[in-house]
Amino acid sequence: IVVGQGRELFESFRLLYTGLTARKQFRADLTPDFYARVQDRLNEPDRFIIFLALAGGRPVAGYVVSALGDTWILLLGAGNDQGLTTRASYRLQWEMIRQARDRGFRWYDLGGIDAEANPGVYRFKKGLGGRDVTAPGPFERLPDGIRRYMSVGGERLYRFVQRVRTGCG
Repeated sequence: IVVGQGRELFESFRLLYTGLTARKQFRADLTPDFYARVQDRLNEPDRFIIFLALAGGRPVAGYVVSALGDTWILLLGAGNDQGLTTRASYRLQWEMIRQARDRGFRWYDLGGIDAEANPGVYRFKKGLGGRDVTAPGPFERLPDGIRRYMSVGGERLYRFVQRVRTGCG
């Protein structure tokens, strides 16, 4: 297991994530590239932590977590076929739980679950024995006046550019 905050670990994780999205045929709004750009702008104590499980010196599973206040937050996870057969994600989860505990975190947020759309991830998270918590949100408050229209127009333009760039529209 390799743990750190460096750009090279993000790159290794990104390769795992790209393989996962191709295998499972899904697309996420917030990708490893997004989080890597955020990471570049964060102060060292606030940076994301990357966990990679290696087999034969090559990454087979990985996670990106954020540590905010008293909560350890799982942002992204990925693995390849070898990671699945070796159950590397389970080993990584236990390492992450141990490190969260050792660093004094009270909570570990695994993120959302969807039993119908993603049953494998649902079973994985449910199997860790946590508690299902429903939270409202996210919510946004738009500015008043012309800034409201500028914000909405800017978001529409951004989504359009992203669809064109990724070939999804």
